[in-house]
Amino acid sequence: MCRYALQGEAQRTQPEDLLARMYVFERRLIEAFEQDARAAVVAVVTFDGVRQWLIYTRDPEECGPRIGAMPQESKPYPITLLSQRDPARVYLREVADCSLDMGLCRTSVD
Repeated sequence: MCRYALQGEAQRTQPEDLLARMYVFERRLIEAFEQDARAAVVAVVTFDGVRQWLIYTRDPEECGPRIGAMPQESKPYPITLLSQRDPARVYLREVADCSLDMGLCRTSVD
């Protein structure tokens, strides 16, 4: 999981600029992980001032180097990487179920 704390960014940046930065970051993240089909960004969730990208990969040790190789602005992105094994995709199902309960998603993950 890749987490980007928005609180500090939102205080320094206009909402339109923050949305533009998030779009650029997300495009770069997807390109970095999905370029060779060894990983996939499967969900994006935003809550409590944090945007999270759920990434499933065969080798979590590749995550840091892939993000490090992404083009970046003048300073590194304010992100945190978290890793845990989830071969049954339980976390993805929980996120999807929560989204369905909140009316944010129109499809199921079954």
